[in-house]
Amino acid sequence: ALILQAKYPNVSSSHETHRGRSLFNPSITLHLISRFPNLRLTADFSHWLVVCERLLDHPSDMERMRKIISRVDHIHARVGTVQHAQVTDPLIDAPKETQLMQNWWQMIWTEQSKQGKTITTLTPEYGPIPYAISNDVDVWKLTNREMERQRKNYQEWINQNQDLKN
Repeated sequence: ALILQAKYPNVSSSHETHRGRSLFNPSITLHLISRFPNLRLTADFSHWLVVCERLLDHPSDMERMRKIISRVDHIHARVGTVQHAQVTDPLIDAPKETQLMQNWWQMIWTEQSKQGKTITTLTPEYGPIPYAISNDVDVWKLTNREMERQRKNYQEWINQNQDLKN
């Protein structure tokens, strides 16, 4: 993929951080981004909580995440836990994980702004079983609610970070 990207520099691509793929955990991803300076990422960090079976909230994790975040072009905004890549309701089922993910997404927005990017993209990515824990969730409603929540969060981030734009 990176060879094709070099051949067509006007076409951008990013590679998802996903369990079961080459970017399945932060350590491997950190190694690969250091080895391949043009490797760009789609951040779906919910998978890493499952793979690592912990929150990744230690200061050493945050330093590693800062390096990885510098390579993110797109966000898959899904909240997961150490047991599931997706929760039924992020605000009720996983408030600590939701806050951790939101902090990472805001770090991505900050980094993208520092890199001079004028557009950021985010997909509220929630799906049915096997991602959903049960069939009791209306995926369409959840996805749309999370989309609106992220719009609000992004606007609040913009209001608090006007100095990054100058």
